[in-house]
Amino acid sequence: LTPVQTDWDVDRFADSAKASRNLSNSTQQRQKLAKYFAAPSFGHLTEPTTLVDKHGRILTWYLPEILTADRVVRFSRIY
Repeated sequence: LTPVQTDWDVDRFADSAKASRNLSNSTQQRQKLAKYFAAPSFGHLTEPTTLVDKHGRILTWYLPEILTADRVVRFSRIY
């Protein structure tokens, strides 16, 4: 998978997110996090991609069309 890197440090983000839970509303939480963690712009992803933080730790995988509607329906019938 093609890695795409953000300048975030996932540990620092997690610590900030935990600390912001004490704020009175979700708007304040988003504003506090946005102050230190600008939303990255990766453009339009069309290939399978791994999103990583600045240390190369995986944040998420982008796997386009891995779960087609048919697969979701078949999977939900099993369970």
